[in-house]
Amino acid sequence: MHTHACRERLANYSVAVQELAWKLLRLIAEELGLDDHNFFKGDLTGGETLMNVHYYPLCPDPNLTMGVRPHSDRYIITVLSQGDVGGLQAKIGGRWIGVEPIHNAFVINFGLQMEVASHQLLILWIV
Repeated sequence: MHTHACRERLANYSVAVQELAWKLLRLIAEELGLDDHNFFKGDLTGGETLMNVHYYPLCPDPNLTMGVRPHSDRYIITVLSQGDVGGLQAKIGGRWIGVEPIHNAFVINFGLQMEVASHQLLILWIV
């Protein structure tokens, strides 16, 4: 694929995923009884949109791979497309649980800033 065509497709994809994220944030604010039109605005409106595209070839010896160190997402929301590749894990109750990829589905992660922005209401709503 030509670089220009690839860049254009990735830009369109990024816009569509960002629109999905904003729609999810509006729905969450509405469900929490917050002013869904204004709650995630203000300082959050100009937030960065970061898109990473990774392709890791299969390693014949998994013991040689490093992976990503345990971390918390710092963003309000992360929209992740795993494709058909496994390896994502979530820490629940002190245990690491594998998140199996679902074809044509996104994984939605709520990061540390969501807890701050929602005044911990989202945490209480999920639990």
